[in-house]
Order: sequence, then structure tokens, then C-alpha cells
Amino acid sequence: MALTVGLPCGIATQLVLDGEIKTKVRGCTSYFGRRADGSMYAGSSKEAMDMCELLRMKLEEEGFGCVKGKL
Repeated sequence: MALTVGLPCGIATQLVLDGEIKTKVRGCTSYFGRRADGSMYAGSSKEAMDMCELLRMKLEEEGFGCVKGKL
């Protein structure tokens, strides 16, 4: 679990330091939340989605990707 938490945080920090992420995001509460049934949701602003896509691509370069499927 430490790798799957630490790696995205480290990559995001490096992207900010490198100037690849320049958007100022107000607090996390404006983009993420929890529904009454316990599921999570994220806002869909253009800036937030661009940051997520950039982070996803960097994670895939490190060998961490998402697989959609059913259990």
C-alpha cells in the first residue's frame, strides 16, 4: 500500500516542481467527496481532469496502470 500511495504523491509533487502542473486548485473538498452510499466521486472540471490524466500517464510509465473489469 505504501508504494501505491507514495508513488502518486511523489509524481504529483515532481510535476508541480517541474512546472507541468500550474493550476491552483482550491481545497480538495471542491473536487472530491463521498456519497451517502459510501462511494467516492471526483469533480469533472477541465483542470482537474487534465491533472488526473497527466498523473495517470506518468504512473503508467512507472508500470502502474488501471484495468477495468468485474470480480
